[in-house]
Amino acid sequence: MVFFYAFFAVVQATLRFYKFGGFMLTFITAFMAVSNYSSYSNPSEVAQLQESISVAIQEQEKSFGTEETTDVYVGFKENLTTYLTELRYAKSSLLKIIGSFIALIGSVFIRRKQKIGIHLFLGGMLFGILGTFYYHSLGVSGWSLATWPILFTAVVGFFVYRKREVFT
Repeated sequence: MVFFYAFFAVVQATLRFYKFGGFMLTFITAFMAVSNYSSYSNPSEVAQLQESISVAIQEQEKSFGTEETTDVYVGFKENLTTYLTELRYAKSSLLKIIGSFIALIGSVFIRRKQKIGIHLFLGGMLFGILGTFYYHSLGVSGWSLATWPILFTAVVGFFVYRKREVFT
């Protein structure tokens, strides 16, 4: 009888964790869609981002720069001026809005424990990540804008992959 109560308590805790995790996933993907809409509406924000990255590159160059690495730092600066522009930022934000919306729909299905949600979530997030790399290249500007979405997708994807047997 004690085993039954212990098993029931574990099942209840797991269900509460899934409900809370699903709610947080839905909230985060909704926030991503809204913040990307803000970036699409105000692409002039990219000037501040470009300035802060270029300052960080200059600081790194002063601290660790040698004659051999001069070309690397010049390439970083060229990448920023070429690929981190307002037009490219607005276009990549539009793709990230679409991807975040698809991921939002997927997170709703994940909350309902349906396998299609996993595919929609991963597909939407990968769409946004690939769109970021398409418009901002695989250089420093692309990686600076895609690092957090990649980490978020990897963490959620790993968790869902480990718990995939609970999905129908």
